[in-house]
Amino acid sequence: GLLWLGTQRGLSRHDVGQGGISTVFGQVNRPGRIADPDVRSILPLHDGSVMLGLQAQGISVIDRERRRVHSSATSPARPEVTMPLTRASAQLDATHVYLGTDRGLYHTDPALRTLRRLVLPPLDPGRIVFSLLPDAGKMWLGGGDGLWLTDPQAASASRVAGTAVLNDEPVTALTKAADGKLWIGTRTRGLFRYDPGSHQ
Repeated sequence: GLLWLGTQRGLSRHDVGQGGISTVFGQVNRPGRIADPDVRSILPLHDGSVMLGLQAQGISVIDRERRRVHSSATSPARPEVTMPLTRASAQLDATHVYLGTDRGLYHTDPALRTLRRLVLPPLDPGRIVFSLLPDAGKMWLGGGDGLWLTDPQAASASRVAGTAVLNDEPVTALTKAADGKLWIGTRTRGLFRYDPGSHQ
C-alpha cells in the first residue's frame, strides 16, 4: 500500500513494499501542480483521488487516473469568500465530503463543485474543528471544546457522554481501534481511550 505524507514542502509518497520516499508534488504555480506546498490534511477519496487541505490556498484534489489536479481557494458559489484552513477531512459516502476547518465544519463533494458551512446545533458553527472520524453513518468530531458525535444528514450534534473532562480541551486526533474503542489525542492532556458502548 501507499502512505501519503503532507509536509510544508509538498506531498510525498512512501511505497511500503518498495521502500523509500518520493516527492509527488513540490513545486507550485506550474500546470498540474498543487496550489500550495504546505499540506495540512490528506484524504484518499473513494474514487482513488486524493484531497489535500492546504495552508493558504484552499483545497487541491489529485485525480491519479487522469493525472491532473483541481484546486479551489474560494467558495464555488461566492468567489469573494476564501476557503478556511482545512485541518481534517472525512468522506461518509461517494458524494459527501466533510472538512474540519478553522471556521467550523463544511460540506463539499469530491469534485469541489459545492461548499457550505454546516449548522449542527448545539455545536458552535464557527468553532475550530481539529479532527474528524466517520463511524457508521455518523461522525466523531474533535473541536476546540472537546469531543462531539455528529449526524450531518440529520443536522444534529451532541456532547459525548462520559467525556466531560475534555469539554474545554482541543481534541486534535481521533482513531478507532479494532475493538471499537476510540483513541483520543488532545493538545495539553495527552492521550485518552473511550468506549462508546459503556460511555467510559
